[in-house]
Amino acid sequence: MAESIIMQKSIAFSLKILVLTSELQSQRQYALANQLFRSGTSIGSNVEEASAGVSRDDFRAKMGIAAKEARETRYWLRLMKESGIYHIDIFDELNDAEELVRILTSIMKTLDEQRTRDRQKNIQNAGIIREEEMVYICEQALTEEELIENSERNYLQAKTTQNLKLKTQNSIDAPTGDGGA
Repeated sequence: MAESIIMQKSIAFSLKILVLTSELQSQRQYALANQLFRSGTSIGSNVEEASAGVSRDDFRAKMGIAAKEARETRYWLRLMKESGIYHIDIFDELNDAEELVRILTSIMKTLDEQRTRDRQKNIQNAGIIREEEMVYICEQALTEEELIENSERNYLQAKTTQNLKLKTQNSIDAPTGDGGA
């Protein structure tokens, strides 16, 4: 599988950062060299991890970290440039950092748009399911109501039939009025 552009560029950038931080260390600029090394090489390592993400959320999280690290690296490079203390040409590194920030920001925006579309799709699908569930529930409620009505009707019919039987039985059992003669 071919490497993505962001992978290629982040690895090339990490190599430039290695050279730059080595030069800073030779000038006894250990604190800046350490910060720049950590953030500058972290971009590529997070892009590499993202490529092996186990889910879309995992991929998004790693790319998000890479984007933050690119911004941090850009900050340290700008600090070097604007301080005027360091006499090292960092023009290429600063341009590369800017490019990585743009690419990673674009990737994150695309992932956010996909997430929004997926959520909207899920909401629509949930709405359809809910609508179908509501129809089913209403049908069940009608069925239960019909059962209750039928039960009440059957009960009334049974009661009426029982009352008629009792009246018939009572009229048969009742004495006739001629005194039993």
